[in-house]
Amino acid sequence: MHAGYPPAARLGTDLAAWAERDDTEGPQFRDDLMKLREEFGEIFDFERIVTTLREDLAAKRRKRLPDFGTAISKFFDSIRNAPAALYDRLAAERIQSSDVVITFNYDMAIERSLKGAGLWEITTGYGRALEIGTDPISPVKVLKLHGSTNWWGSIFGGARGFSVAQDSIGDRPLLYFDPDFRYLGYADLRDPRAPRSSGLLSGLILPTLNKDFYYKTDFGNEWERFWDYLWLEAEAALRAADEIVIIGYSMPLADERARTLLLCNSNRSARIVVCSHTQSQRIVGEFRQHGFTELKTPLGGTFESYLSGAADSGRSS
Repeated sequence: MHAGYPPAARLGTDLAAWAERDDTEGPQFRDDLMKLREEFGEIFDFERIVTTLREDLAAKRRKRLPDFGTAISKFFDSIRNAPAALYDRLAAERIQSSDVVITFNYDMAIERSLKGAGLWEITTGYGRALEIGTDPISPVKVLKLHGSTNWWGSIFGGARGFSVAQDSIGDRPLLYFDPDFRYLGYADLRDPRAPRSSGLLSGLILPTLNKDFYYKTDFGNEWERFWDYLWLEAEAALRAADEIVIIGYSMPLADERARTLLLCNSNRSARIVVCSHTQSQRIVGEFRQHGFTELKTPLGGTFESYLSGAADSGRSS
């Protein structure tokens, strides 16, 4: 929120407002979002609305879904140049080389801050599942378990005309747009697997109550192995961690896979620091019920108080 991005509860209303006012990217999504307002009223519970739309599509009560993934990516692109002071402080004051950041956020603000602090490189910085090179090695990894606004599926690799294909979007997302590279501090870099032109599919896991970590196509469940590999890398990091700091994540019941990852697959000897504001004490209680014993929350459970040292001066992992 400090970087200008909406919390999950406000995502739908802010997305619709952006489409109304933005005359560059907004018009292609405006009609779909207006129809949602007509059908559901104000788009307050975006997660439930998207869930309903997907269920209707599966039951053939609808023919198509709005392209929410691309809409969210373009909306977030319009916000991303705002400063992210707390992320800058996190990168400069708390995160160290060999730490791992696991995030469910779509935006690239934390990568930008880490890059500015000399702690992150795009080549290997998204983990082994999405390496675009091996040099330089990223000191810190950012594992984005719900995807990123700069991740895209290239439809048939940009191929034109007849071809024999085994999949429609390849085996992993691509880092496609030059402005995304420039935003992260790279002037002349490209993903070597990205074609020069292609139809694209957003690489975001949409905010639904039951999340599917794949794209269902005529070729089967595509990217399922990619997502599984990414989550396994996150699990390995949590099992090895001596400290786990949770910032701004409320661990909702609907996020079953994330809750299992954190509560069941983390090192139970790790020190747990929870900075999730009003949800902090509940989350601490859940970790305690799962056998964790060293639990901390800063004063008020806020990101700011963690950075100020109120939680302790330990490392972030």
